[in-house]
Amino acid sequence: MHGCLLIALEGITAFAPDEGTYKAIFRNLYNSGFSLDGYAGWTSPGSINFLRVLYMPAKVFNFIGFSEALSLRLLSILTTYIALLLLLKMNKGQSQTTKWNGRFISLAFFIPTILLWTTLSLRESFILLFLVSIFYFIEETLNSRRMINSLPLILASAGLFLTKTYLYVVLLIGVIAACFVQLILQKRISSNSWLVVASLIVPLALFPSMSIPMFYGSGETIQTLIVENRPPVLAPEVPNPVSTPVSTPVSTLVSIRGQTLHDLNSQIDQNAFLRWVADQSGLREFLEAKSKMARVPGDSIEISENRTQLQKEPGLIRNPLSTAKAAINFLFIPAPFVDNGSFFLNIQSYESFFWYVIYFFFLFLIIRLLQGRYSVTLSSVASTFFCLGFILLSALSEINDGTAIRHRSVLLFGFLVMVAVFRENHAHTRPVKA
Repeated sequence: MHGCLLIALEGITAFAPDEGTYKAIFRNLYNSGFSLDGYAGWTSPGSINFLRVLYMPAKVFNFIGFSEALSLRLLSILTTYIALLLLLKMNKGQSQTTKWNGRFISLAFFIPTILLWTTLSLRESFILLFLVSIFYFIEETLNSRRMINSLPLILASAGLFLTKTYLYVVLLIGVIAACFVQLILQKRISSNSWLVVASLIVPLALFPSMSIPMFYGSGETIQTLIVENRPPVLAPEVPNPVSTPVSTPVSTLVSIRGQTLHDLNSQIDQNAFLRWVADQSGLREFLEAKSKMARVPGDSIEISENRTQLQKEPGLIRNPLSTAKAAINFLFIPAPFVDNGSFFLNIQSYESFFWYVIYFFFLFLIIRLLQGRYSVTLSSVASTFFCLGFILLSALSEINDGTAIRHRSVLLFGFLVMVAVFRENHAHTRPVKA
């Protein structure tokens, strides 16, 4: 299916407008004196050498003849497969439960948007790899007596730190909180657990140019969240375009209802296979009609109404109800059978039924963990805290529906880690009826 997407999306960037930025970085990355100034996405000064190593397989693909875009997408797919392999290795065991867990983990990668994000040359596949690798090497470190075995954990945590700093912070807080839970419940923390925490902290010392501003910025974030009661501003992203410039001549027609529709309609001819499919199936006429209907005069009230519909108010930390509402929006928007304000959001809404199943099992795992049905381990508690922390952070910061859907894939990755590391607590037995 990844191969089919590679063919169908060759030359198409409508589903991720920021792919062009990553391709430009890759094109110039190995030039001497290259700087990330002016580029969105990978923005930290310490990322250049890291990126040169990370993108080396794509450079090999490019060297043997693949285009830059295809090389980056092949690397994204390869990275995804490595992460899936690590997930399945974490889900080790021969019990019927672990076999079903393995099937569930594999099937989760067939969710349409997950297939899409892990095919495009974005950061999602790298986030998946580093997040899964951290928990894989946490397990290895906990089961090892040699400190040298914590080195892969340091490298994986450094990778997440350089890829998505705020996810690294959420994970680090989750691991530290899990240590305190173990201390409360078990009255002790193993030396290997402290080694895990120390390994996760090492990147802060390795990259002071990022960690020092992060510490100063944390004070500003606390000021923003609690004192000023405003949503935080996370690292700059290239958002899914909402639509229109601030001032537009009345006579000019403005595209609304999601830029993806208009971009795809204009890019079809760049892909020979997609052009043939569009001509033979009537897809071209359909998209052109939809795109024409989604253009309105520059003074139309529909522009502001559509922009409002595609954006949501983030939650406020001192207003629990607003935070709960924002969390629900993050988890359940777009909703099926209603107009979500965008042609492709309406299509994506029917994927929600997959997510409802995931949310059900997510709650099921948490409840069973609280009941003692699953063992309280550093990995099980930390992965749970990471997912809950990410939901809270998203509720406080996400405003764009299209971007929120893409970021929701991170929650799936965290949940799959939970599925892989949760172990039944055989010490917990039910009373036997006479």
